[in-house]
Amino acid sequence: MANPRNIQEDNQEQTPKAQEVSGVEIASDSSLNMEASARSATESYSQAEQPETTNPKPVTHNMEVHHHTHHPKKWKEYFWEFFMLFLAVFCGFLAELQLEHYVEHQRERQYMVSMLEDLKSDTAMLSNNIQERLERVSMCDSLTLYFDKQIDQTLTGRVYFYARTASIPCNLFPSDRTVQQLKNSGNLRLIRNQAISNNIMLYDQNLRGANFEMSDEQFVRAAYRNAVVKIFKGSVLNTMVHDKWIYPPVGNPPLYNTHPDNINELLGTAQYIKRINQAQLQKSTTLLQQATELIKQIETAYAIN
Repeated sequence: MANPRNIQEDNQEQTPKAQEVSGVEIASDSSLNMEASARSATESYSQAEQPETTNPKPVTHNMEVHHHTHHPKKWKEYFWEFFMLFLAVFCGFLAELQLEHYVEHQRERQYMVSMLEDLKSDTAMLSNNIQERLERVSMCDSLTLYFDKQIDQTLTGRVYFYARTASIPCNLFPSDRTVQQLKNSGNLRLIRNQAISNNIMLYDQNLRGANFEMSDEQFVRAAYRNAVVKIFKGSVLNTMVHDKWIYPPVGNPPLYNTHPDNINELLGTAQYIKRINQAQLQKSTTLLQQATELIKQIETAYAIN
């Protein structure tokens, strides 16, 4: 039988050790719990910082699936597929061609409407030019008749007026905007009526020829004016001009110099003035006839009122 005291002492010795061991275990458990809590907090914080991402799963709807046939196509099926494709392309080509023709026809009509406006403007200009040319020819004839006879001092006012106005130029200013557009842009081909196209080009050619010949008229007018100032007083000629118009002088002022050489020079240059006006008169008359005929042709062919 053991000694009670010793057992008690042993128990007393063991108790502090056990307490020490359990204290270590408790401390270890506490540290583990703290580490776990810290780790959990860190993970929670990191999860809170990162945005939540969702990965939607693809959803497959019911789709119509064409299964390949397991038997080869017949040649008729290939033929009909080719025929339908060819027909679609051909119809598209026809539609585009028809649209292009429609656009070209509309442009052609617009050009003809513009051409009509130009021609009507030209007819008014040519009619005025013809009238002015006739007056110039008549003035030159009157000067010749006056100086061929004995000088009548009661008619000098009229002679001053004829001599002053006979050298006024009669220029042509045609409206050629449409013709120039047709030629420069290559759109003359749009005019399907070949007769109208030819007449337009002929009319334009005659207009340019008339304007070209008018360059020679400038030299003749300069020579005529030099002859005029040798016979007529410059002071009187100056009083006859008001704004852009020329009026007869007041009364019958005397001539400056009636020397036969001066008169001969005046009448000689006056005949050149007359001849140039006659030539241009003929050209203007032809141009007026061509323009009038073109107007009728265009109005009839394109039904333009």
